[in-house]
Amino acid sequence: MFGFLRSIPEPRVRRTLAMSALDGVTWGAMFGLAENFIVPFTLLFGATVFEVSLLQGGAQLATGLGQLAGGPWIQKGGSRRNNAILVVVYFGFSWVLTYWGTVLTGSPWVAIVIYCGSLFVANLASPGWLSWMNEMVPPQLRGKYWASRNSLAGLVQFVAIAIAGVVLYQAKRANAELMAYGVLFTMAFVFRMGGAVCIRAQYEPPMVRTEEGRQMTFLKFLAEVPSTNFGRFALFSIFLNFTVVMIYPIIQVYLLRQLGLDYVEYSLVMMTFTIASFVFMTYWGPLTDRFGNRRILLVSAVLLPLVALPWIFVTDWRILVALQLVSGFVVAGINLSTTNFLFDSVKPERLAKTAAYFNALNTGFAFAGALVGGAMAEGFKALSWQWGILGPLTTVFLVIAVFRLVVLGVFARGFREVRDTEPSPGLRYFYVLKPYQDTLGWLTSVPRTLVRTVRKMRSPRGR
Repeated sequence: MFGFLRSIPEPRVRRTLAMSALDGVTWGAMFGLAENFIVPFTLLFGATVFEVSLLQGGAQLATGLGQLAGGPWIQKGGSRRNNAILVVVYFGFSWVLTYWGTVLTGSPWVAIVIYCGSLFVANLASPGWLSWMNEMVPPQLRGKYWASRNSLAGLVQFVAIAIAGVVLYQAKRANAELMAYGVLFTMAFVFRMGGAVCIRAQYEPPMVRTEEGRQMTFLKFLAEVPSTNFGRFALFSIFLNFTVVMIYPIIQVYLLRQLGLDYVEYSLVMMTFTIASFVFMTYWGPLTDRFGNRRILLVSAVLLPLVALPWIFVTDWRILVALQLVSGFVVAGINLSTTNFLFDSVKPERLAKTAAYFNALNTGFAFAGALVGGAMAEGFKALSWQWGILGPLTTVFLVIAVFRLVVLGVFARGFREVRDTEPSPGLRYFYVLKPYQDTLGWLTSVPRTLVRTVRKMRSPRGR
């Protein structure tokens, strides 16, 4: 998967990128075992739909505020690697605090506060880490590297979520859910400590700190938003993210309370989206390198309104798994092209702060989106809203689809690609022709691989 790293001449850079991928593995294990189940954990203590929305939105806001504070912090000096190690250790330990604090008080608010607070601290080092990794990854390999790294982390998440789902399912049958959460959160702590070890083994070049980077303030960034190409891209991204995050807390409550799925069914539905949103980056990565990040961003985003609509009438969890597969495919393209557009558009000396400010806006709107979604659901519930299949939660799904369509119509044409790319084919190529070609190529390569393997086994050297 990472064979292309051999093309990098500097051994320290190759080792750093390999260890960073391993750090992504430990993060994927932590996420799959604990973070993916933070909402069910709070529901176990009686959390309402609005409290779940506050948890999800607060997590987004804490992430953005942490990065907003981290941008100026990294400009003042200090090692980006050491800062990353410190916050990773803290974030790992926070899972132990989250579990015991909630269990001892019996209040979901403790989980909400500790979880969001730990995300704030964890993201203080994020701008510095992004600028560090941007210096390490050669520009021509960005799409391929990040797609491969995130796909590997996604595969680990798949295994971790599956294990956690089975553990919680069996624990519920044995009336031992709290104990199971304690084990899972402790394992999340252990894996995140492994991430700190991986970061410690990486090479960090001296950070270039310029006066231009120091003078870049949040207010200056906001003033440039309407008039620059990157600013118009930022507007499109943050409003799109607003509509994406609106659906997250609603889906989880819908699955667990309205459809009544058990832990295994819930895990299958949720992990399909999570894994697909990482694994399919390997599909979109080379396409961003060929056709540009703007093109892939728009090609991916155009399906967002459509993937929200089936939630209105689909109640079979098996069909929802297929829907989540498509949603993950779409979001994979959006996330990868958004990150790469940021890297391509911003000067290295301004990247740390610009990334922090951009992510602060993005997560601030995500916080608002989660709260708006939760508030709408609670409002429709208070009104005892029911119009055919449109109940309190399913009506929110319809509103989200409309919001996404409006964002595409208003903001999609406001920015342009920033580097030279190949002329792009139409949507049919990305959603029909290339998937068909890739699948056919994979199917035909399997027999050839088996034949080569058998021949090697039969050869004298194989014996």
